[in-house]
Amino acid sequence: MTALKHVQLDEKKIDEGVWVPYRRDIKFKVASIESAAYIQARVKALKAVPGGGDDQTPEEWREFNSKLFAKVILLDWKNISEEDGSPVPYSEEKAAEILRDRDLDVFEFVLGVAANAGHFERGILEKTAGN
Repeated sequence: MTALKHVQLDEKKIDEGVWVPYRRDIKFKVASIESAAYIQARVKALKAVPGGGDDQTPEEWREFNSKLFAKVILLDWKNISEEDGSPVPYSEEKAAEILRDRDLDVFEFVLGVAANAGHFERGILEKTAGN
């Protein structure tokens, strides 16, 4: 059995994100869907959607969420390159483009990480320091 205090979440990780491996040597820095920035940005963005988004098509929701995630969830990346090997620097616009791309599963991957509280637990040293 595990005491609940040993699975406490780290607010800094929730808000500032954590580095997670994707495929090959690609890594993404992902914040939690529980971050204050995401919650505030989502509320604000939904107010701008007619009818609160109730009649949005799947494509419109993909666009909406890709822009939102690029703004506050997918915070950075490492080791993404163009075909010629030149590095692709992180930008909110490029992040939204990658998240929108249905030929990739980056959106699904980032969503899975952002929604998994286990990625945002306090570190083992922080846990034992409190004992």
